[in-house]
Amino acid sequence: MNNYIKIKEEKYKYYLDQTNFLRQEYKSISSNLDKLIFGLSTGTIVLSITFIDKIVSLKNIDDIFFLKLFWLLIIINLITHQLVLIDTEKAIGKLTQWFKGEELKTPNLQSSWGKTANFLNIISLIVLIIGISSLAYFVSLNINQLTI
Repeated sequence: MNNYIKIKEEKYKYYLDQTNFLRQEYKSISSNLDKLIFGLSTGTIVLSITFIDKIVSLKNIDDIFFLKLFWLLIIINLITHQLVLIDTEKAIGKLTQWFKGEELKTPNLQSSWGKTANFLNIISLIVLIIGISSLAYFVSLNINQLTI
């Protein structure tokens, strides 16, 4: 019986360690990366709208495809970032199921969760960079139509 209690205590300690790790990572992602991605995304959206509204005439715009591509990529960027947060919640759910005894296999969430989160973060940043590049190209195509 004493051995059983020791195993339960070890399981509980492991559960707490893993949960604390995931919650800390979740907080880090949501506070730092959210600020960066949302700041860049909203800033560039405002910049693109200001460019169309104040700098060039909407009827004189060349190749609006790149502007639409930018807006689409920014939306994809925001969705990918949210998927990281959703994946973190799922990992916490798996750990809770294991702790409650609903799953027998001990989850190694730091490894599997970290790979998914890193992959999605890389995709998010790549899409953001391509989106901002698309906006820059759009501006370069239309800057010659500057209306003063």
